[in-house]
Amino acid sequence: MPLTLIEQTPAQMLKSELNILVDHNQDLELIARIESATPPAILTQLSDFSTAKDIHDYVRKTLAQVLVAEFIENGASLATTWGLGLLQYRSALLPLRNSQSSDQISLLQNFYLQLMQKFLSRLKTQASVNRDGITWLFNLSNQWCRDYGKMACVDINKQAAIRITVPEPNIYAQEDQDGHLHLMHILKAFEVGHLPAIAWPKLSAQEQFGGYLFFAACLSGVSYQKLQMIAHMSLLKKKLDAPFSSLLLPMDSSLKLVNVYDMGALQSGQHETQRWIPDPLSASIYKKQRKNWDFQPQGSQFNSRCIQLFIASWKSTLINQSASSKSSLSGGQLQLLKNALDYFKNTSSLISASKTYHSRILPAFAWHYQQGHFESKDLGFPSLERLASIEIINKGMAPPDQKVREPTFSKESESNIEKTIANQTHWAKSCLIIIDQFAANRLDEALDAISNLEMLAIELEFELGEESLLVLLSRWMQFLIKNATQINVASLAFPKALLPPMAQMYELYADFKDLDADTRLEDYEDLEIESQYNKTSQAILRSAWNSFHEYLISIGYIEANQFIPIKKRSKLAKVDSEYISQAEFQLARETLYSRLDVPLEFRNICIMVMTLSYRLGLRRSEVTKLSSSHVSFLDGVMNRLSVQWWRENRLKTSSSTRLLPMKALLDDKEVLWLELMAIARRRGLWVTEDILHATDKELAVLKSKYASHPILKNKNFLFLDDVNLGDPSKATAAVDKIIKLIHWSLRHPGGSSVNLRFHHLRHSCATNTLFLLMSIHLPHSHKFIFNMMYGNPTAIGKLNSMDPSSNAMDYSDEAVRAHDFTVRAKRARNILMDGDNSSGSEVYAVSCLLGHSSPMTTLTSYIHIIDLLVGACLNECFFTLKTV
Repeated sequence: MPLTLIEQTPAQMLKSELNILVDHNQDLELIARIESATPPAILTQLSDFSTAKDIHDYVRKTLAQVLVAEFIENGASLATTWGLGLLQYRSALLPLRNSQSSDQISLLQNFYLQLMQKFLSRLKTQASVNRDGITWLFNLSNQWCRDYGKMACVDINKQAAIRITVPEPNIYAQEDQDGHLHLMHILKAFEVGHLPAIAWPKLSAQEQFGGYLFFAACLSGVSYQKLQMIAHMSLLKKKLDAPFSSLLLPMDSSLKLVNVYDMGALQSGQHETQRWIPDPLSASIYKKQRKNWDFQPQGSQFNSRCIQLFIASWKSTLINQSASSKSSLSGGQLQLLKNALDYFKNTSSLISASKTYHSRILPAFAWHYQQGHFESKDLGFPSLERLASIEIINKGMAPPDQKVREPTFSKESESNIEKTIANQTHWAKSCLIIIDQFAANRLDEALDAISNLEMLAIELEFELGEESLLVLLSRWMQFLIKNATQINVASLAFPKALLPPMAQMYELYADFKDLDADTRLEDYEDLEIESQYNKTSQAILRSAWNSFHEYLISIGYIEANQFIPIKKRSKLAKVDSEYISQAEFQLARETLYSRLDVPLEFRNICIMVMTLSYRLGLRRSEVTKLSSSHVSFLDGVMNRLSVQWWRENRLKTSSSTRLLPMKALLDDKEVLWLELMAIARRRGLWVTEDILHATDKELAVLKSKYASHPILKNKNFLFLDDVNLGDPSKATAAVDKIIKLIHWSLRHPGGSSVNLRFHHLRHSCATNTLFLLMSIHLPHSHKFIFNMMYGNPTAIGKLNSMDPSSNAMDYSDEAVRAHDFTVRAKRARNILMDGDNSSGSEVYAVSCLLGHSSPMTTLTSYIHIIDLLVGACLNECFFTLKTV
């Protein structure tokens, strides 16, 4: 048969010739350029860029592809000729001349811009999300092309300005689709019985241990490093900790695992730990098989080998079963499962698939927490022990017969998160520019810098007043420059750290004058979280915060007792990570009311202040300085509580201003207390009767009694005497008196913590509200919630020993807990989230309730029991799975 010659188009011919050229020709100058420029690790770790020759080939092949596309679109031109010459293609399509027309140069410049953009668009995905990799490739290609242009006398005289867009990593797009599919095949087959039940007694000890780690990796969804710690600790421990079959793991990787369960260090808070609560299947395997694992903790290779032994055993059992006449598997199903088991040839592939799996079955905050996208301030061991939400079973560790080798972990590099000020005020940007310019001039232009800051301060002072926050910050920066020397020049870094989060969190007109020391601690906590700084920048932020307040004290703006310097973040975190259970709160109210040396009307005030903070999450200044007019009534019935700006209380952020539906979280009696208090205070009166132990009928009578008096026209405080109106110093002293009695009552009950303070009422509100809103998703896991929310057996015992007239609930009775929780949860969800069918975010609802600018603040600093909620969610997903 005669051969048919297929005539190629000019473009096809060019493509063929270029393919041959780039495969058999090298640009030695380009290779030398690459070697001298030292490619970044983000490129060299990729297979296509591992050597200078690989990068050389990639760049030239990319250029060849772009040239063919240009030739197809526009035909032969100066641009294609220029590009072919760059590739050392000797057959020029058009002759190059020493002098080109302006139109040709313009065409060449446009082509050059398009060429570089196409270069960037063709980069590998792994490199394109990293600024270092994409910038290096661009600079290399750009200089290579420009040097050739000069040699060929067709240089582009105008500087090409090319914008490089580096996309932010999208965690939602980084899913292991293949791994997830294989994992689903395995778990579904295991659930419906297509995979044989695991005959644990027939497995070797290492295979059993591998099975435990296999399910911990894919069901509990842990990182590689955490899995190694779990494996190590599981062999050191004889039994898991009750009541949730958990393990304590160190927060600091430098703490040896064998020392984690040092009871003295745990109880003192010296060892900061996090609690791992496994899925029920992994916990069940551990309980049943741990007695067989008599080998010592070893390295990660041993753990991975055990997992592979388990998978091999499972696959062998599957093959044997499929050969049986009783097998219900078809050939296709069998091959599907074999492929799925074969896919997980290493632990990292199992963990990668698990990440995708968890992102689809767990609430967003839970799987983000599992995958390490944020850290939270979990409750420390002393709090867990006090609340009896953890019991160390068999406190001793399994004694090793030989020296235990601790697993080694590579310290994760801390991402240097620099908070940009692109969205800050023009004032903040201008101040930082002045500070930077002054620092760059090595302290030579102090007068000019001070003068420029003074001009900004005068503008602000005219508009906002001399005591506004930004005016004070301007004066502080002038003070820093005036006192800057070569020795303390580091203080010039303070404004760069402090200004962006301050400008983000506080209103322009906010002031610091009437804040007490504890409130400033609370404000700093929010400030540090909102800044998203790494540890190094947090240290600078602390110093800047201290410096600013020391300046305010030096000029007499605040008193020295209104500020406590922030020394160590760890100390602040330890104090803040506390939780007050329902039993502890109820006992604190009873204890407060037992102070017969305190007037009854003042006890009523303190009870109401404490209740509103615990139930509604109000800050100290928000609740104590409420006006009686902030409680709104609709048709004679109390409706909402307004947290708003008024002359006696200046809120710091716009998100702090909010309307709270009180009936969502207050119980019926607490609603009557607040109604009674608001009615009395609108008439300038105080409630002088016992409200804590009054019946609903008695409270209704009291409401009628106080409502019979005439309403005052002027605004007044809800909880402070009206003589404090317009006098911040007197008001602060009155607030301190209330807080002092509340602190006494919180710390007095048996079994409570001496570290408890008023702000922990607000923290506890965050946790309790999330418990209530999440309960609809956790119908089989309420034990996780009840154990914490109604915790502290000592407090419960004291409540039960009180006079029956106190009407205290018996929180030791499970039926009482269940009824109280069910009523509260239904009411909270109906009002805060519009019922059970709401598709909104529970965390967002809690964030709005607390007046946070972002749910991230709520998660990282206020919800101290995310580990418990993750454990409950895992229990809900897998409580029906059986290992036998």
